[in-house]
Amino acid sequence: MGALVLLAFLAVPVAAQAPSPEQLFREAVEAQQRGDDAFAIRKYQSLLKLAPNVPEVHANLGAAYARLGQFENAIRHYRAALALDPSNQPLQFNLALAHYKQQNYREAARLLEPLSSAAPGDLRLALLLADCYNRTGQEARTVALLGRLETAHPDDLALKWLLGAALVRTGKKQEGILRLDLPARQGRSAEACLLAGQTAMEIHEYELGRE
Repeated sequence: MGALVLLAFLAVPVAAQAPSPEQLFREAVEAQQRGDDAFAIRKYQSLLKLAPNVPEVHANLGAAYARLGQFENAIRHYRAALALDPSNQPLQFNLALAHYKQQNYREAARLLEPLSSAAPGDLRLALLLADCYNRTGQEARTVALLGRLETAHPDDLALKWLLGAALVRTGKKQEGILRLDLPARQGRSAEACLLAGQTAMEIHEYELGRE
């Protein structure tokens, strides 16, 4: 999963006996690794008092809040991290994913569009963006987006669900039904197909503070 980001550049003077920034960061990451996000949040908050302008701290704090379902706080810290590191695409994705989980699908789509354009072959990005389009009445965009990926991923159930549903809603019922047939025959719901992909994408949140 990569080495931990060691914030050796945090040369912040601290009082005697007080934990160093490096120690606080290490303890916070270790807490995240064992699933204690509440403890990690407390450590990151203490670290921010010493070093408020380190993007890795805001990014990992955002990830911890997201895992606890506190998406407003997650979004706030992802935005703070991006203000310090605006070209960081994993951060941009995490921000979009937090909006998606908040059911703010239009904002999620707005954030995902440039990422998908920059990586047109990334199926995970395309599926999440297409789901946002379908949820906001933009099914024609789903047809355009997933239509060009279908040949490369003929057996992907989430793609078939999203594209099939979009085709049906845009009046191409026969074409849509053909796509919906495979996942239906396998007894998989659209939600189950998409959840599998979203679970894989959530790994980015936890790995963001690593190199």
